[in-house]
Amino acid sequence: MIKNNLLKINSILLLILFNLILFAYISEFDNSQQNQFNYNNINQIFTSSSAFIEIKNNSDFNLYANGGGNGTAQNPWIIENLSIVYDNLSYSGILISNTNDYFIIRNCSIIGCGGGIILTNAPNGIIINNTLSEIYLTPIYVYGNSDNTTIEENEIFNSIKSPAVSCILVDYSKNVSIIKNRIYNNTNYGESAIKYRDASDGLILSNIIYNNIFSGIKFGACNNMIVSNNTIYNNKVGIQPESSRNIRILYNQIYNNIKGIELNGINNSVCYNTIYNNSEVGINGIELTNFNISFNNFIENGVSDFLEYNKHIVLSLSNGIVNLNYYHSHRSPDNDKDGIIDNPYLVYDFANEKYFDLNPSANYYNYSQINYFTRPFIQMIDNESEYKGFTRGKIFLKWDNSILYSSQVDVSYSVWISNDNGSNWIRISNYIKNTTFLFDSNQYQDGFNYSIKILANNSFNQFSQFIISNINLLNNITAPKIIKPINGDTLKGLQLFEWSPAKVSLTINITYYLYYIIYDRKILLGITNSTQYLVNTTQIEDKIRYNIKFIVCAFFFDDIEICSEDIIVNISNYELLIFDKYLPHIILFITITQIYIWKNNFKKIRREFDF
Repeated sequence: MIKNNLLKINSILLLILFNLILFAYISEFDNSQQNQFNYNNINQIFTSSSAFIEIKNNSDFNLYANGGGNGTAQNPWIIENLSIVYDNLSYSGILISNTNDYFIIRNCSIIGCGGGIILTNAPNGIIINNTLSEIYLTPIYVYGNSDNTTIEENEIFNSIKSPAVSCILVDYSKNVSIIKNRIYNNTNYGESAIKYRDASDGLILSNIIYNNIFSGIKFGACNNMIVSNNTIYNNKVGIQPESSRNIRILYNQIYNNIKGIELNGINNSVCYNTIYNNSEVGINGIELTNFNISFNNFIENGVSDFLEYNKHIVLSLSNGIVNLNYYHSHRSPDNDKDGIIDNPYLVYDFANEKYFDLNPSANYYNYSQINYFTRPFIQMIDNESEYKGFTRGKIFLKWDNSILYSSQVDVSYSVWISNDNGSNWIRISNYIKNTTFLFDSNQYQDGFNYSIKILANNSFNQFSQFIISNINLLNNITAPKIIKPINGDTLKGLQLFEWSPAKVSLTINITYYLYYIIYDRKILLGITNSTQYLVNTTQIEDKIRYNIKFIVCAFFFDDIEICSEDIIVNISNYELLIFDKYLPHIILFITITQIYIWKNNFKKIRREFDF
């Protein structure tokens, strides 16, 4: 029995020993295969945490530099032609740290990692012509003294699935250049496409950044940066320096963002840029010191219903220069033909702060060929520069010329109407060259939800349009009529005024205002929602007056009125006026008389008592 047990124990021990030897052999084989990895097979799918490229010192380049090199400036290490598809979010595709050799990472594809290419204390690198997508955190991260790095011609898209990270992030490094990259369609989370933080002497040149949920280019506590010749559109903010100094923003196209540039800091310059069609504002500057905003094109920023209300520049608590910019909404007059608009441009008036461009340019600066056809903004409706939402009768429309800044084109216009807030349109004009139209609202039924559209077409088959919505047509309306009192009546004391209601074809609230008129002054007596009002005529000036006018006005939509014909009556409070004037004297006379009578009666009673 004991012998059998010993045999079993020995068998178990031998089996354990065999497994240990086999495991060690397999591990050694795996390590050997890893070190001998053939990088020409570029379609590797890494499935374990040890399979990413990690270079921790200069000597590690020997393991991964599949394109050769020796780490000198003349012959840098080359890592190239890799496809890294990695589904573990805890690791990056390529991580290089604590090196100072020269190296190049090129023609690689990195998909699905937690991070893409990470440099930590690894200067002298070039990251060129790589594709990064589906990266959870930062696709390219340059951190901690990774100076003299160039990031060029990379494509980054469909990445960033966590807030507060960027597509390209540069931290605590200097002389980092980001050139000719395409960063687009990152629409989940994130802070910016490109961000420098606590960095200096950087160059951001000729990048194309679009369709991102976050800012285009952002700086935090940076110094001496050049941002030039970038195209930035369809983002939250185009360029955003914060607490930074000596940032030069030059020759960029910034358009179709919510904000073009959000500016803060010291000695920052924005010059020679074309900034257009940013929905909220072109440049928003807060607490700027010694700024310079000059020689820029501003076109249709901060769009409102009227061209003159465009917000090209908004400044607050700032000091600096705004000069010689071109404003699409401020193109005339230039009577002396000197290229400078005769009137200064009021940049913005906020909290009693006024900023002017004293020399607004009359001419567009042709820095680049922008293929943008401006909208025919409404300038005037019925000789008013503001639209109040209520329309009746014949209305005069005037709009701004549409311009294609890249070329001279023929432009024609047409006017359209919709009675369902833009779902369906009917053209109501011919195709015309002039920029005015007389709209006859009497041809349409009263109603809400009307819209008017001005459509511009050019000879390149481009179009632009401007729409005013929420128009209320109200032509079938009868003004109120004063029923009581009537012409020629004489009023005194309290007088009840009555009138017939205003009649409209729509269900709307009506408020009545009762006025009297003296010396062409319309003076309010009262406000009511009913059709009668009790007036104390003694409150009317002079209290005694002949030929005084009264009118009642019906108000719709808060600021539109239609008034009755006036009535002319007399106010005669003479008896009341005499009574008011002599009442104290009468009371005094009666009091003295009563005292005298009482005194005589008292003497008589006393004599009788004495007798």
